[in-house]
Amino acid sequence: MVFQNKLLSIGMIISLLFSSCAQEEIQTTSENLPTLKLESTEFLRGNSTLSITTEKRDSMSIHNIILSVNGKTLDHVSKLENDQWKVTFDSKQLEDGFQDITFEALLSSEFALPQTSVKQSFEIEVDNYIEPYFVKEGLIDSLNYDNGGISKSNAEETVIFLDQDQNLIGEPLYLNNFSGNVKILIPENNRDRTFYSGKASSHRLTFYNYPNNIHFEEAAVIRYSKVQSNSTIIKDYYTSINFDKEYDTKSVTIGFPTDLDRYLVKNYDHINNSVVMNEDNDMKYISFKININESSTYPNAFRAYHFSLEKSIHILTELMNDGDTIIFNKEDILNQPDEDEINYPKPNESQSIRYFQILELEEKQFIRYSNTYEYVGDKVLEKFTSTYFNAPSIKIKYLVEKRNIEEDGISEKETIIDKITDSYDEPYPLNYIKYTHNQGSVSVLPNDVLEGKYYKQATIDYSFTQKNNQYRSYQAVSNNQQNEFVFDFSKIDNSFLTAHGGKFKVLFEKPIQFKEFSYLSLTDATFQNRFYMRKKVYENSNTRMTIDHSNAERSLSNRYDDFDKPIQ
Repeated sequence: MVFQNKLLSIGMIISLLFSSCAQEEIQTTSENLPTLKLESTEFLRGNSTLSITTEKRDSMSIHNIILSVNGKTLDHVSKLENDQWKVTFDSKQLEDGFQDITFEALLSSEFALPQTSVKQSFEIEVDNYIEPYFVKEGLIDSLNYDNGGISKSNAEETVIFLDQDQNLIGEPLYLNNFSGNVKILIPENNRDRTFYSGKASSHRLTFYNYPNNIHFEEAAVIRYSKVQSNSTIIKDYYTSINFDKEYDTKSVTIGFPTDLDRYLVKNYDHINNSVVMNEDNDMKYISFKININESSTYPNAFRAYHFSLEKSIHILTELMNDGDTIIFNKEDILNQPDEDEINYPKPNESQSIRYFQILELEEKQFIRYSNTYEYVGDKVLEKFTSTYFNAPSIKIKYLVEKRNIEEDGISEKETIIDKITDSYDEPYPLNYIKYTHNQGSVSVLPNDVLEGKYYKQATIDYSFTQKNNQYRSYQAVSNNQQNEFVFDFSKIDNSFLTAHGGKFKVLFEKPIQFKEFSYLSLTDATFQNRFYMRKKVYENSNTRMTIDHSNAERSLSNRYDDFDKPIQ
């Protein structure tokens, strides 16, 4: 019996030793746990399936995969199909943009494991919505105005979104009754990244002084522009409109001897009307408030012209701090260098030229008009400040705007030059604009000869005048992509035809007056060499463009207002 017990004990010991050795042979360490590999995917939209493959391990298996983002488990379904895990979920659970998505593989084994799961994260783009933007409450109503000479009333706007085949996405938005963030869900079976935004705008302009014998203008305009879906930055609708914006202000003071005052002609550029004048001990002080507007490209400045000395002194109040005072005297005016001046041909029916001064201050560019703009015989004489009293080392350049006017269009070129007498570039020929058109369908093509990137635009105009009233109506589409784009204006969505009481039906009830094709430089810089071209193609050979020569002298900030750029 004792012998049998000893044999049993020895057998158990040997069995345990063999068992221990076997377990040690197949024990898994963290170094040889399975790794996860994600099958490549461009982006997620709507219900999406991601495919995960793993390296096989004889000693273990994966029995499930859990999906999470920032520690929060997503609603999902995981299935093993043909040795590959398929994880299906609704990507709208996530915000648009790049997301770190974590896959956790749950492990099974009959042997001991150092951990029960392995995790791996992958950065994946989510793209469910067209580029978002924000609409301020009451924004469209704020477009109405009455300045005593012209009033704008009945402003209405409706926005729609279209796919590249011009099919409606989502529902039309009547912006007069809308405020907040606009998020348009893209159908998950649409894999495009580029779409169209369509904006139908209508209003009435009433002219109190009847320019050109026009009593009022009724406008019904539709503009389309390319928009992207892979952008998560919420932009303001009509960012250029700041009707209610209140700026911080600073107060500065300019002083000079009182006996100079009767010789001085004073000018205030972009300065509030709150000017206060005081005298103290034979000195005169002018104090005023200035808006602090970081987005403005026009610097606030003070100029005093001494008509006896025929010289000026210029102070960039833009550079002054709140509470600063700058004092000058007659000798300071005498020491100012002569102004930079240029003369060139007067604007006429075929061309116009205009000069502007560019100032570079603290990595920001500003633009200023000339001090003098006058006709001398058949020439224009312009004079510019050559130095600034409180910024003698400021870098000054010039921008030359040359415009050629032809019977069927305009071509304009801007050139930055170092000295006012330097040469400038000539505008491109109008035949550089490449396009085709057939009834309502148009295409605009790029031209490799042109420098840089540029918008391309096509317009169909139906405007007409009747009984001293003008009806301004057109459709336009713009695209900033550097390839050909095709658009069919005849495929107008019914929501536009019925919008605003049917004002847009005129687009199909009246004949086309002309089509217009345009290029406009696309640049991030405030001022640089750029161009603008537009060519009109008339449906009626007896119709020709009327040239507005006043455009040659219009404000630089409004040069491209007739080009319908996308929502910015």
